[in-house]
Amino acid sequence: MFQLINKENLLSLQFKLAMVGHIADAAHDLVVSPATFERDFDSHFKHLFQVQTNLSRRSYSKYEQSLVSSRARGRALMQASQNLSSGACDHEASKE
Repeated sequence: MFQLINKENLLSLQFKLAMVGHIADAAHDLVVSPATFERDFDSHFKHLFQVQTNLSRRSYSKYEQSLVSSRARGRALMQASQNLSSGACDHEASKE
């Protein structure tokens, strides 16, 4: 049991949550309106199949690296923004 839990990561949990959501949407359509279920069945199945494919093929290490690089870019932009705003404040203060 713990071995299965230890294999989980954020990406796999997000995909599994999406799968549950797509199954719930299909079940909702079936309960509320069989006509809607028939109309949207292919769409629900396509989304579910895509999530299953992503779950089996997407690399957690690539996802992890994209999160790290995104965080680094965000920090660099935040630092640049703070430097620009503090530079503008310093420039305004020197005018007075």
